[in-house]
Amino acid sequence: MRVARSQRVNLLGRWGAAAAIAALLALGACSLLLDRNTTECTTNADCLRFAVQPFCQAGACVKTLPPCFLGTPGDAGNFLNQCTTATCFSFNDCQRLDLCDGAAPPPPIAPPSQPAVSTPLAEAGTIPNCASEPMGPGGLVYVTGSSNFPTLLKKVAPYILAGAGPAVIYQTTNSCTGAARIFSDAGTISDPPDGGKNYAEYYNSSGTPETCLLGPGGHSVDVGESDVYSTTCNSQYSTSSGVYNDHTGPAQGMAFVVNAASSQFSISQSAAVEVLGLGGDDGRASPWTNPNRYYIRNKNTGTQQMIALQINVPAAQFWGVDQGSAQNVHDQLASLAPDEAEQAIGIISVDVYDSDRTNLKVLAFKAAGQECGYLPDSTSASFDKQNVRDGHYPIWGPLHFFTSTNNNNSTAALQFVGFFAEEPTSAGLLDAFISASLVPNCAMAVFRPGNEELGALAPVDPTSVSSCACYFLSQTMSTPPAECTSCSKDSMCPASRPACNFGFCEVH
Repeated sequence: MRVARSQRVNLLGRWGAAAAIAALLALGACSLLLDRNTTECTTNADCLRFAVQPFCQAGACVKTLPPCFLGTPGDAGNFLNQCTTATCFSFNDCQRLDLCDGAAPPPPIAPPSQPAVSTPLAEAGTIPNCASEPMGPGGLVYVTGSSNFPTLLKKVAPYILAGAGPAVIYQTTNSCTGAARIFSDAGTISDPPDGGKNYAEYYNSSGTPETCLLGPGGHSVDVGESDVYSTTCNSQYSTSSGVYNDHTGPAQGMAFVVNAASSQFSISQSAAVEVLGLGGDDGRASPWTNPNRYYIRNKNTGTQQMIALQINVPAAQFWGVDQGSAQNVHDQLASLAPDEAEQAIGIISVDVYDSDRTNLKVLAFKAAGQECGYLPDSTSASFDKQNVRDGHYPIWGPLHFFTSTNNNNSTAALQFVGFFAEEPTSAGLLDAFISASLVPNCAMAVFRPGNEELGALAPVDPTSVSSCACYFLSQTMSTPPAECTSCSKDSMCPASRPACNFGFCEVH
C-alpha cells in the first residue's frame, strides 16, 4: 500500500535511526579530502565529485573507503559501484564469513525436504461461480500467476474497468505455473479440493477481490502472469516462434527481509550462499544458522528463481521452509517473538515488505564485486526506489504477461496486458503502480537490453520512453528534487528538461 507522503518522511521508525548510525560506523576509517578551513559542501551530493562514497560533515567532505565510480557507467560493476548519496551499508565477508582474498564458499548442497505451509479457505459450497460475476466492458479475462501480483491487481482493476477493459478472474498459483499454463500444458485453471487453498478471485470496480468457483473442468487461461522470464522457469518456454508472446510491465524488486527486532542491517551475496545454499551449518553465517527459521518459497516462484540466479544457488536447493505464499512469509516473520527474531530471515517481494515496515526490515544487499550493500530505496526511511532505478540494487525484473496467438480470447487478453505493458498515459495508472511499490518503466534510469533474467544493465535510451521520473518522485517524496519543476506544457520547461510529462519538466 502507498503511505502518505507526510508519513513517509517520518518513517525512520523502529530501525531507521539505528540503521543510519550503523551505516556511518560501517564506513570505517575516514579522512578529510581537502582543507577544513574551506567550506567544501553543504550536502552529501556536493562530495560526489571526489569519486568516493562520501558524506558531508561540518562543511567538509569526509573521504570514506571504498572508492566509487564517477562518470557514465559502462558495465555491470560500474552500475553497482557508481557514486551515490544513497546509504552505503557494509558487510565484511572476510571478518564475518572468513572468506578472505577472494576465497569461495563450498558448493551448495541439497537441503532436506520441508513441507509447505497452507491456509485453507472457505468451503466451496459458500462460493459463487466466476462465470456469474458481472462482465467488464471488455468481457472476462482469466489470469493465473504469482502470489505477489494481487497487490498490484487490486490497484489496477478499477482502471481496467474504467478504461473499457475486461473484468479479471485471477487464481494465485506461482510464476512458473503462470508461464506453463500458456506455453506447455492444457492451459486451464481449476478449483482446489474442498478445504484447499487458492480459489480464483473476481476483481470488481473497487479492486476488491471476491472468491469464486471455476466450475467442473475449470477454465482456460487467457494470460499467464509471472515475476520472471518464461525461460527462467523452463528453457523450452521460448517466444521465438511468435506463437507465444511476453508483454513486460513495471519493475519489481525482490529482497531479503528480517523481523524488525533483528539486529541485522545487511547481507552479502556470499552470506546468502552460506544461508540458503548451505543451511548455515558451519556457523559462519551467524546469526542465520537455523534453517527452520529460513522463510522461503519454492523453485516455481519468481521470488526464489530471481534470488537463486543472483546468488548462484539452484532454486530447487534452497534450505528453509516453503511458506506457500508471499503473504505467509510476511505473516511468519512478522509474528516472531523478539527472542526468535535474530535467527530468522526470509525472501519476499519488495511490495510486501513496503506494506508493513513496522514489523519487517529489509536487508541491504551487497552483490559480488560490489563495495557497499544497498537497500532498494536510497535510505531506510524512503520509498524512492532509487537504488532499483539507477542500478545499485540488482535484484529486480519486469513483470511478465504471457499470451498465445492460439487463444480464442486474445482480444480480452491483449486489452488486459496493455494496461501493464504499454507506456502509461494516465497519472491514475501510474499512481496504481507506485502505490503497489512497483517502478514504471518511465521512471527507470536503467534497463536490461538482453531480455535476460538479471542481465547486464544499460542506461535507458531517452528516445525509447517519455520520462515520468519527477512524477514518480513527487508521489514517493515529501518534496521532489529541485530540478523537478512543475509545468502544464512543454514551452514552460527549460532547454535542459524540455518535455512536460505528467505535470513536471523532464529530460525526455
